Amino acid sequence: LLHPGSVPTTTCRRGGVLMSATGRKVKGWRAQLSRIAVYGVLTVAGIVVMIPFLIVSIFIIYISRDLIIQILFTPEFTEMRNLFVFQFLGDFLKMCGWVLGYLLIAKAMTKTYIIMELVNFVVILALSYVFIKYYGTIGATYAYAITHFVYFIILAFVFRKILFHKGDKESRNNQ
Repeated sequence: LLHPGSVPTTTCRRGGVLMSATGRKVKGWRAQLSRIAVYGVLTVAGIVVMIPFLIVSIFIIYISRDLIIQILFTPEFTEMRNLFVFQFLGDFLKMCGWVLGYLLIAKAMTKTYIIMELVNFVVILALSYVFIKYYGTIGATYAYAITHFVYFIILAFVFRKILFHKGDKESRNNQ
């Protein structure tokens, strides 16, 4: 149920009942549409708030990577400065994927969440094995970035109706 100032905590399929913020019952496709709108707003808000902060943080750390390496590690670790680009790309994609991953939990899609995590684990394991073999240490960062890119794309496909919602009329026709 949707109470004033809260979001729906349960999902119901077509014909479900949802309480609007005004306390009126919303049924059928309107309930589904309201749920899509709420989850879509939360997802977009999460990404909109997170992305600028993440970009600024990554930029600051990237610019100061030599100083960070110098302070935290011995001179033998200076070569790790080359690992930062794909590590940060992977981190960025991972954070974007987490927003959608938490949406799986919020929508009680536990089975899908577990499958996604297992797929993510298998992909990073396989890619790490292959890329480290061919590219050395930097191959691990390649694998990390590609894995989280795949994870994000799959979740974007799962939530395509929420992410790419184009209006009431089209949503009604797609259901």
